[in-house]
Amino acid sequence: MTETTVIEINADTTLPVNFQAVFDMWADNIVTWEQKQCVLSDGRLLAITWAFDDESKENLPNQYALSDDLGASYSPPLESPVLGQTCAPLALPDNRVLAVYRASPESGRRGLWATTARIAGTDWVEEGEDFCLWG
Repeated sequence: MTETTVIEINADTTLPVNFQAVFDMWADNIVTWEQKQCVLSDGRLLAITWAFDDESKENLPNQYALSDDLGASYSPPLESPVLGQTCAPLALPDNRVLAVYRASPESGRRGLWATTARIAGTDWVEEGEDFCLWG
């Protein structure tokens, strides 16, 4: 299954809408759901998605991809350390991100969690321990 995103930067409705494949991992039996994006402080787009191995029936660490051309193209999927579902990123200064997610059963946690990270080049650099918001 290919997860696509719709990027429309310009409010001019006469321009075509850009449909872009972001996470195409179906050949590896990996299904991606509930992609969300934010704009990092350096202007790049960060897309993050819940990943599920359809063969083993297990949740995988969230995958992320970066775009430096306003969504015309994305990097290959990269693995974050976040093991959760429905991850929502919020951009912070200095290419930092607050990521809020529902813990997946494989994590051994329950409830709603958050973590902060810095995106250094293409690397997801954790800034500290995840913290429980609810659960």
